[in-house]
Amino acid sequence: MSHIQDIVNDIERPSNLLQGERSNFLLSLMALSAYIIRIDGDFGMQKQGYVQYFVGTYYEPAKAQRCYELLMRILGEQPKYNPLLWAAKIEECARSIASYTTSEQRLQIIDFLILVVRAGNGVTQLEMMALTNVAVWLGVGPVAGVKINQLRMSIF
Repeated sequence: MSHIQDIVNDIERPSNLLQGERSNFLLSLMALSAYIIRIDGDFGMQKQGYVQYFVGTYYEPAKAQRCYELLMRILGEQPKYNPLLWAAKIEECARSIASYTTSEQRLQIIDFLILVVRAGNGVTQLEMMALTNVAVWLGVGPVAGVKINQLRMSIF
């Protein structure tokens, strides 16, 4: 995952996810993380803690703190939305990332999200569905499907 910094690109358009934010890679990555964290109703700290650990490992402290603050804001916003509308916003974030990253970079994002899922208390069918959706939205569904199925087989 060390190449993840290579795909940080700011996009200078307003975010449809958080008012007052610009859309960018880190905002989108935190949105995908929030989607995976909350999809099954388990808001356990292990998943949030893994995201915090990850960004703390790959980014300098100020940027890591900013990422975690974005994650917490997104997690706070999510309950305000109809689940279908929320999924559409997450799809938009994933498709945005897909527009300026390579398939290898998008697979790294799937690997990261799989690790977020694994940080929780078991893997649910909803989490598997969410990972599959994100892989499709990122445009790496068939290749990522193998990784997701390996996760499924290692759990069930």
